[in-house]
Amino acid sequence: MLDIEPKEVVQNPFVAGAAGSLLGLRGMTGATWKERALHLLIGAACAGYGGPALSDWLHVAATPATENLQSFVAFGVGAFGISLYVAVTDAINRIDWAQVITGFVRKKGPGND
Repeated sequence: MLDIEPKEVVQNPFVAGAAGSLLGLRGMTGATWKERALHLLIGAACAGYGGPALSDWLHVAATPATENLQSFVAFGVGAFGISLYVAVTDAINRIDWAQVITGFVRKKGPGND
């Protein structure tokens, strides 16, 4: 039989991120259920992978005293991960890649050492 500890489930960064994503979904008006489900998964993934990395970067050590703080960081990443994902994809889509490549080639071309 499976022994599942509720505390471990709640402190899992993917679960905390999914909960944060649910909060972030409140700001999404006019989105379809498919879009909402996708954003929930994106927020959970951002928190699951980015939350522990951000905790390390913020020097939040994995001690019993800071377990809840790490979960809170993952919750926040889940809540704002959706916004971050949308902002990054919009920025990538707005880049004029032809101009970037042309500029890079001109700088690295012959005679431009």
